[in-house]
Amino acid sequence: MVKVYPGKNWVRRFLSCHADIIVAKPRGLDPKRAQNFNKAMTMEYFDMRKALDDKFEGISPEHNWNIDEKGCQMGGGRKGDNSKFTFSKNN
Repeated sequence: MVKVYPGKNWVRRFLSCHADIIVAKPRGLDPKRAQNFNKAMTMEYFDMRKALDDKFEGISPEHNWNIDEKGCQMGGGRKGDNSKFTFSKNN
C-alpha cells in the first residue's frame, strides 16, 4: 500500500477552492475595554453570576451566552505569536 501525503501547498489550494473560509488574525483588546477588565469588575461579575445561579437553581450550559460584541477571545492572550485562525465568512 502506497501512502500519499499532502503537499506543502495543500492548505493554500484548499482555501482557494472554498471562498466561504477565511484565515485571519484576531484583533487586540481595545484599551478602554482593558481598563474595565480588572479584579474588582471581575469579582462583581462573578458575584452577580452566583446570585443568578442561586435564584434560578443553576443555569444550564445551553443558556450561557457570550454577548460581548468583541466575540470569543482566541489565542489565550499571547502577543506576537502570529497565530491565525480559520473562520467561516458567514460567522
